[in-house]
Amino acid sequence: MQLIGIFVHLSNRQKIWLMKHRLLILLCTLSFLAMEASAQNQAGKQKEPAKYEHEWRFGVAGYPIIEMLGYSKWWYDYEVTAPGVADIDRLYKDYHGPRKMIGLISAEYSYNRHKHLTFAVGGYASTVWENSYDYLGNRKGINAGFNLSIVPAVRWKYLVRDKFSMYGSVGLGISVGYFEEWSLWPTFEFVPLGLTFGDKVYGFVEYGAGLLYIGGAAGIGYRF
Repeated sequence: MQLIGIFVHLSNRQKIWLMKHRLLILLCTLSFLAMEASAQNQAGKQKEPAKYEHEWRFGVAGYPIIEMLGYSKWWYDYEVTAPGVADIDRLYKDYHGPRKMIGLISAEYSYNRHKHLTFAVGGYASTVWENSYDYLGNRKGINAGFNLSIVPAVRWKYLVRDKFSMYGSVGLGISVGYFEEWSLWPTFEFVPLGLTFGDKVYGFVEYGAGLLYIGGAAGIGYRF
């Protein structure tokens, strides 16, 4: 019932996107289950502990796909883009400029169960804004919004070396956002490939696909 309630709060375009991409959602969910099953099977075989048990990492990522679907110009057909359009009713309406957004800013805590298996929980934030104008072209102000997400994740390291690792991860969580109205939706992120470089202090790069972002992410981390 809670998931139904969350779905109801999505905009019509977000619902359409989710329906069109239900296969991708299903595949990511199955990948999550397969990774978890693989981790459980290997846990008994690979008892070697991680060199460091805990991690903090901070990073930035590509544009949040939810913002692109919900707010960006290529998704919406705006009723009014500027004074002087053909429809006279629109000549005296307020309008707004292009909507802009930043990528995700993230902070994550990770617990290394053993050398290859990591459990993590991350917080993600992003903003979107636009200038608003009256029908004479005078700037009235700024319309702004934000997205916040909490996403637990499972990370499986395919390859582990002294100062290098290669991994994949799957996360399922929840997001809340505001731009003219409040929204709440389930979110997920699938990272098929990530790399870390360094030891106690390290850098990471990864490629992700999901409702959080699509594209690259990078940042720094600290192990202890």
